[in-house]
Amino acid sequence: VARMLRQNVNCPTTSSGGRLFDAACGLLNVIPVAKFEGEAPMALERMVRRVRVHAGGWRLEDGVLDLLPLLDVLSGLDPEDGAEVFHGTLAAAMADWVAEAAEASGIRRVALSGGCFLNGVLVKALTEELGRRDIEPLHAIRLKPGDSAVSLGQAWAVAMARG
Repeated sequence: VARMLRQNVNCPTTSSGGRLFDAACGLLNVIPVAKFEGEAPMALERMVRRVRVHAGGWRLEDGVLDLLPLLDVLSGLDPEDGAEVFHGTLAAAMADWVAEAAEASGIRRVALSGGCFLNGVLVKALTEELGRRDIEPLHAIRLKPGDSAVSLGQAWAVAMARG
């Protein structure tokens, strides 16, 4: 997998945070064969004692966040260290990404939605990083932030667009 990442072979572009968690779990050999979706990422989350940021673990260019440097680093770490570096670096990278968009748009609020935001370690770390940048994260209240909330948001956006 590490060689595939370095050579960019069979590595399609995605915007899904879940695929990042899947890749991290694979590189760190966390639950190689999962019994249900999310099992390995949940195990990865439980390994975190404190988040750590790997400097240079991401690139941000023209609004595109590239986390291949982080994934490359994970291939040489043990699972516990990898879990901490993955969560901390992902949160820092996402905060930089959001801050760049906030600077360009003037919008200082961001909704944290999607299945990855069921991960308490990621939510806490990202919320702290955004706070340092004076950006307000909006959290799910009535629904969990996974697919049900995303679907509801999409339906609302379509309804608003139709007037």
